[in-house]
Amino acid sequence: MKNSKTQKSSNLESVTKVMTKDGRYASGYELSNGEVVSVDEAVRMAKNGEIKDVVVSVTRNGDEYLRSTPDDDESNNLSNLPHEKEY
Repeated sequence: MKNSKTQKSSNLESVTKVMTKDGRYASGYELSNGEVVSVDEAVRMAKNGEIKDVVVSVTRNGDEYLRSTPDDDESNNLSNLPHEKEY
């Protein structure tokens, strides 16, 4: 298992695209290595420190999802990444 404290940031994956089924809500994410993972898998990876520049948030309904690490730069938010509709 990877450990965020011992793994260098440059070795971590990053989110490069948001996958959607309805055009609005994320159903998965494409990572910098080209792999497409579900929201649940991405949340697990983020909790294990395997994806950089994201945090896990929770909806009012208790569903977990990824958000960009909060900062003053809106250009690096996940909502500004390319979105692709899954069929």
